[in-house]
Amino acid sequence: MRRAVPILLAAALLAPAAARAADAPQWLDAKPGIPRTVDLRAVAVADDAVIAVGRDRATGTPAMDVRGANGKWAAVALGTAKGEFIDVAAAGTAALAVGTTKQPDGSDLPLVLARAGGAWTAIAPPAAMKLPRAVALTFEGGAVSDATGQIFVFHDGAFEAQPLAQDGATTRKPDPLDGLALSGARDGVAVGKQSDNTSSAFISVKSGTASQALSASSEPGALQPVATAIGAGLTVAADSEKPCRETTTASTAPGLWTLGQAWTRATDPSATADSRWCDVAVTGDPSAPVVLVAGDRFDGAARVAAIWRREGSGTFSRRDLLDDAGAAAPPLLGIAAAGPDDVWAVGDSGAVWHYAVPPPPPPPQQTTSPSSGGTTTPDQTPPADSAQPDPEPQSQPEPEQVDVPLDGAGNAAVAAPVATAPVASATRPARKTAPVQPSRMLTGLAVRRHGRRLVVTFMLRAPARVIFVARRNGRVVARRTTGVLRAGRVRLRVPFRGNRPPSRLSIVVKPAAGNQTGSSPGDQEARNK
Repeated sequence: MRRAVPILLAAALLAPAAARAADAPQWLDAKPGIPRTVDLRAVAVADDAVIAVGRDRATGTPAMDVRGANGKWAAVALGTAKGEFIDVAAAGTAALAVGTTKQPDGSDLPLVLARAGGAWTAIAPPAAMKLPRAVALTFEGGAVSDATGQIFVFHDGAFEAQPLAQDGATTRKPDPLDGLALSGARDGVAVGKQSDNTSSAFISVKSGTASQALSASSEPGALQPVATAIGAGLTVAADSEKPCRETTTASTAPGLWTLGQAWTRATDPSATADSRWCDVAVTGDPSAPVVLVAGDRFDGAARVAAIWRREGSGTFSRRDLLDDAGAAAPPLLGIAAAGPDDVWAVGDSGAVWHYAVPPPPPPPQQTTSPSSGGTTTPDQTPPADSAQPDPEPQSQPEPEQVDVPLDGAGNAAVAAPVATAPVASATRPARKTAPVQPSRMLTGLAVRRHGRRLVVTFMLRAPARVIFVARRNGRVVARRTTGVLRAGRVRLRVPFRGNRPPSRLSIVVKPAAGNQTGSSPGDQEARNK
């Protein structure tokens, strides 16, 4: 009996560690059901969807698959025209997807689709636009770079007719710009191949003018920047021999470029000469930026999908991805981050991976018989003389709305926010006579401004979807809708438009259905790219 005490004590000590491990985010095969004939090139995370694009090898047509708020993937009907999607970007619930479409004479033309209100619409490209190579999107607008190094601005549902003007005595050669990232509608960076010493591999976009940027490091002759990203106070680019959709091998170790006074390059021991870096994303806060790179490497037998992750100013760690059978996962070509613990990566053969907290295991499939104290499985029928209590009705809390005034700095702290009248629904109107009560679902609300984002923290009493609408002097400057969040502490970011912070934040909490438990327990990070 004495031996049982240490054993029980050890089990009790190990239980919290096991629980923490179960709650830790990890790379999960999303198993989206996308046909293996679809090679995905890029992914973007909108407020209400995850969007993956590429090409169906079997039909030679563009492919687009969208994961909705219900967590299910569905293909977008695009017709039978030949072509492919190359890139996609999202901001809020809007998105832009670009690629090529083949004409009857065999020539290729630009293909651009825009998403608004959950629907996709074909957008006429400017006559001067060549084949698209990259796209970026912000709340203020977007841009597309093409195969001749031009950058076209997109705003209010249409493109400007002419590309951005180039500034400088030396004009860059008309080489492709394969990577594009924006910090505003007319500010950002672009990267691409350097054909000679008069052309830079890096383009700076400031106030709508493009100019060649300086680099303080030399690029190995076999490599070129292929992707770039802006976020968390960093501007970075990843290089490779070619865009990964155009090559399947590697012979030179890739590197990460970082923009300071000039672009500088650094390699990492975890990325060897047989590694390909295909796409890059940045997330987190300026105090703790997270850089993520998607690609693959040769493991001695085959090319295996890999993710490189760097937190802060440390070194990269690499994670090789294997399928359920232990085989190498297909190469990854695109990556997008909604937060440090909410990352999506896509690749060949319909591969979709999600870095997140694993969903909770299903509840035990057994019930207790009140008369005998024993258990029965769902396939067993309780004895006829067993008294079965009537199920208690499950009350579903009504949606709540909280309005919070923000100070001049965009901050607020409300320990117990007061809810307004319940939000009316299509099937159950709000009770006009119900008294206004303190919020039952949301407590401990705090809002602070961080750059052009509001960082919102609060406690949820039960799983719910949360909608945020921020206004400045009555004008909507931010809108954000989450998926189902689990009960507990929540921390997320709401990006807003403009330089001045919002003056008011409205929050609607919609309780989840009884069988929805939410996406992740404990601290839940932002889902904004």
